[in-house]
Parts: sequence; structure tokens; C-alpha cells
Amino acid sequence: MKLTETNPYIRAAMLQPSVMEGKGLRKAFDHRLFLVLAGKGELVTEQGEYPLFPDGLMIFPPAFGYCFRGKMRMLVLNFDLTRRAECRTEPICPPPAEIFDPAGIFDPETMEDLPVPFLAKADEGVTEELYGLVSAFDQKSKISDAFCSATLKKALAALLGSTA
Repeated sequence: MKLTETNPYIRAAMLQPSVMEGKGLRKAFDHRLFLVLAGKGELVTEQGEYPLFPDGLMIFPPAFGYCFRGKMRMLVLNFDLTRRAECRTEPICPPPAEIFDPAGIFDPETMEDLPVPFLAKADEGVTEELYGLVSAFDQKSKISDAFCSATLKKALAALLGSTA
């Protein structure tokens, strides 16, 4: 799927004030976007380890194994690229990789031009957009849902444009 064909559905949008540190890889049932707001650490995946600093942004597709080391405050989004599973509104905590069942994936559709894992430095504009998305998400209305979807698509376009 191309970015132009997406109509994102955001299942969760929050600021995580706590330590995001895990022991062992986990796999999520939907896409994940993480933006490091403060602190530093490492992203651990099957492909390797990556240093993380403030403004570091990561996007993973469903079933991608990851965990974090270090003390970091993060902005977190759980989302699908289509609205096929929008009736499933509750996010599910990613289980350990060894017990992950791919049958639980909300929507397997991914973007063909998004590297896995996608790692970038978020500029001030993208960071502000994502903060606005989190605020709008908490309003829980059809208008806020449309705003969140459009905002995520706009942020993805800006991020993918900066890596092209």
C-alpha cells in the first residue's frame, strides 16, 4: 500500500511518562509509532540495536519484534493504515515474541515505502503535529477521529519526504 492510499485509524495515542524498558522482544498487533521526548536508550530488534535520543522517531509494522533499554519518556501511537478494524477500539499490550499469534493482528496492511524499522529524527513541526494528535485523540469524537487520521497521514508524508 502506498501512503496516498492510507486512511489511518488511531487506536491509542498517549504520552508515556514512565520508563519504556523491556526484557525480551515483544510483537504488537498493530502499527506502533514512538517519539522519544526525553531521556536516552536503545531500541533492540532482531536486526540489531539502535541508539535513541530525544526527537528520535520509530515506526514498526504489526508483528515486528522490539524492546527498549534505558529511561525514556515517549509519545506512543497504536494505529492501522486502513479502517478495516476500526470496530476494535481497545489496544492490546504486545505479548512476548515467543507467544505472539499473528492471527490477532488487527489489520495486516503495511506501507511498501516504509523501511522496517523506520527510524528518523522528528523535526519541530512533526513533533507539534503529534502532540496535537494526542490532544485531539482524547476528545473521542468523529471530528477528532478524522483530525487524528489526517494528522498522522500528514506526519507520515513529512517523515517519508525527509528520507526520500
